[in-house]
Order: sequence, then structure tokens, then C-alpha cells
Amino acid sequence: MKFQIFNFSSKESLQRSIYFGLLFAHLITAIYWFKDKNWMKFSTENYRIACYPVFKNCYEVVFENLFLVQSVFVLYLILSFMGLIVVVLDKKKVYLLIFFFLTFLKLCLLLSRYNLMGNYHTMHLSLCAVTILSFASNSYYRLALALQYVFAGLIKLNIEWMSGASLVSYSHYLIKGFWHSLSLAYVPTLELILIWGLLSKNVILRRITLLQLIIFHLYSILIVGFYYPLIMTGLLIPIIFQEFTEQKNEIRFVTNLHLKNLAPILFILLMIFWNISSKFYPIDQAMDGNVRYLSLNMLDAKLRCQHSLIEEKPDGTIVALNIPKLATYLRIHCDALVFESFLKRLCIQNPKSRFMFYLESSRTTDKNYSLVRNYKNVCEEI
Repeated sequence: MKFQIFNFSSKESLQRSIYFGLLFAHLITAIYWFKDKNWMKFSTENYRIACYPVFKNCYEVVFENLFLVQSVFVLYLILSFMGLIVVVLDKKKVYLLIFFFLTFLKLCLLLSRYNLMGNYHTMHLSLCAVTILSFASNSYYRLALALQYVFAGLIKLNIEWMSGASLVSYSHYLIKGFWHSLSLAYVPTLELILIWGLLSKNVILRRITLLQLIIFHLYSILIVGFYYPLIMTGLLIPIIFQEFTEQKNEIRFVTNLHLKNLAPILFILLMIFWNISSKFYPIDQAMDGNVRYLSLNMLDAKLRCQHSLIEEKPDGTIVALNIPKLATYLRIHCDALVFESFLKRLCIQNPKSRFMFYLESSRTTDKNYSLVRNYKNVCEEI
């Protein structure tokens, strides 16, 4: 059976499928961001604003009237939908312009708020970058996609994943007991080893690998919901379209290192570096956003934490302060970056007070807590 939208007898049609998949992932992002009303994270009244280290003062970018920010999210949604239509209509200049703009817009929105972080965004934007730098090369796209699974697989080589402790819930699992344990071992095997079948010259091996990925993401809906699997669907669309056509599939990597080929290679090497280097950091990367925000970290661990915030007022009075719930997402509720952003705003609001703060965290599989932050004078140290 041949798909009629994309005729893979031409290189241009294959490139269109890549842009279609990436624009689909943009659309899913836009729908979920709009549904969750993420423009509220730019409100002057939002005390949960958290910042990346590269933009430590992001809390200064706030709005009393959120109409402008809401309009940006609406624009993102509309353009994502329009982009898919334009790809189908094969208006190349238009969909390229929309794709570049949406990729830049998503990057800016992500960098503006740490609260928006997520592995699916990192994976999506990484593949967008490879597509731009390689001029939508099928080979580099497949390589970059395979590496995303490898990075995700490296995270799972620990007791949290193998025991199931890092999973969100057990209540909706279709398989339990021995088969559940076997599936936990199978997933990193798929992501670290079997994934390379996507780059095989053997069409049967490629399709078997793709089928395993589809089943894996369908099952993951029971654990993580629809958002992540739908994003991954977008990233897999070019592979699905290509594999289920009659086109002869050739995976080639040009060895000529002129600028056209050097750019995607350097970016892929950078991807490898930022995902591997964090493993050598002296503190557990699951506990420290300064380490993990550049690398994949989905389901690396469930954390528990305890903290203390003491205020010394100008008159010498010592007061223990309660910290409100700063994060609604499980992945960052114990993240030091979330607390530090809150503390910075606290210092601005109380410039004459001295604050002391400590934070210690633990994986749910560990008995002991580890010290993550210990500030004797918060306003001078962060």
C-alpha cells in the first residue's frame, strides 16, 4: 500500500515527510500548552516561576495583562496547524518559513521558563536542529532519532527503572509480575541495542524495529499519558511513511566534511557530549537541575526531598518560613532550580533580611538523603 500524500520516489517528498512529522510534534506541543494555559506562568502573581541557569532572571519577564502572552500561544497553535496543511499542499517556501519560526518560538518559550521543561521538547528541538543543519537529510535524521533512544536507555540502567520504582503508577498496567519485570529489562535493550535496526540496510529488520517502537509508545500511554507518545509519533512519522512505501531505502552518511555535512555532525557530537558529560558530575544528576536540564532525564528517578528556610530580619528576629508548593510536575518538585528561582524573588522582596536555606533529596530507593544545597546567606550566594 502506498501513501498518496508523499510519493517517496523523490528526495523532496522524503524531506516533506520529515517536516510533516516535526510540525505535527509542534502542533501537539501547542495543543497541550494551550490546554494547560501555560501563559499563566508569565503572570506577575505567579510565585512558581522557575528559571534556567542560562536565563537566571526570567522572573523579571512578567505581565500584568496576559493577553499578549496568550496571543503568542494561540499563534503557535494556529501556525502549527497551518504548517501541516501547507506541507500536504507542497508549498515548500511557506512551510519552511513556518517551521523555522515555530522552532525558534518554541525554543524561546522553553528558555523563558524552566517550568516548561520536558524530555519530549529536548528530543523534538534536537531533531529540528539536525533537520535544519542537514537540509532534512534522512540519514542524519535517523541517526539523531536513534541517539535520542540511546540517551533515554542510558537513564534506565539503574535500580529505579529495573525495579519499576521510577514509574508513575502501577494501577493501569496490562502486564504484571514476571512479565512486567521482563518488560522493564526489555525497554533499555530496545533503546540501547535494538534501536540501531532503524539504520539497517535490511528492510525487514528496520520494520521490526519500527514496530517495536510503535508498540512501546502505545503501551506507554498507560504510564505517562498521551502527550509524550503523541510527540514521539510525530518524530516517527517520517520513518513510518518511508518504511511503508515501495521506495528503496538507502541510509548514507557522506564522508565529505564540507560545511553542509560538518554542521549536522558537529551538532550530533554536541548532543552526545551534553548527554554523556552529566553522568560524570559528582552529584546525582536526578537531584540537580543545573546538571540534567541539557540532557534527557525522563523517569530517571522519583525523588523525595526535605528543606528548611530561615529568615533573619533586620532587627535580629529569626523566623522559620514555609515554602509553598512550587512545582505541579512530579519531575521537578524537588529540583534545586525551582527553589532557587523562588529564593531570588524572596531576596528582591525583602532586601534587608538574611535567608538561610538547605535542601536535601533522596531517590525513593535510597535510605539516606544527600545534601543538594546549603546556603548560609541566600541573597549573596545564588
